[in-house]
Amino acid sequence: MANPSPAAIIFFPLLLLCLLIGCKPESEKARTDNTGTKVPASSSSERSDEAYEVIINRLNDDISRLTTNNRTALKDSFVNHSRDSAGGGFFCLGKGVVNPKLPEAAQEAAQRRGAEIIAQQWALFLKQWSQKNYIPTDRMLSGQITYSRTVYEKREGDTLYTLVAVPLGSIVRE
Repeated sequence: MANPSPAAIIFFPLLLLCLLIGCKPESEKARTDNTGTKVPASSSSERSDEAYEVIINRLNDDISRLTTNNRTALKDSFVNHSRDSAGGGFFCLGKGVVNPKLPEAAQEAAQRRGAEIIAQQWALFLKQWSQKNYIPTDRMLSGQITYSRTVYEKREGDTLYTLVAVPLGSIVRE
């Protein structure tokens, strides 16, 4: 029997390794987020729907209080409630409403995009406030969110609540 060539010795273990990597359970495979970037699925850090509902309700209450009273203590509380300890960033809440002036086919996409933009604006505020730079909420901030992931959505009437996870390093203020 002939000895296998050096190429065959290297090729077969690599082939076996590729097959093993490609056959991961569904929970370990990468998924695509709302920016089109592949991210690993995290089974242990995923929260239940009830946990996301609690976060949405708490952030919504904080936002309501912030729009009527711009005190520093409320901003600190909002930063603490928004922290995503597992992800190292913030949970940001965006609310989108149906625009009846748009064609019916475009309304849902516009509602979702509006909610994402609002969530990203909150991310810019949260980063500043976490650094004790207490910019008032009536001011628009310019910046860029280089990565975000929608983790939960819920509808109440014509309002879409979108909870977005934004890592701290992806919030870039201009």
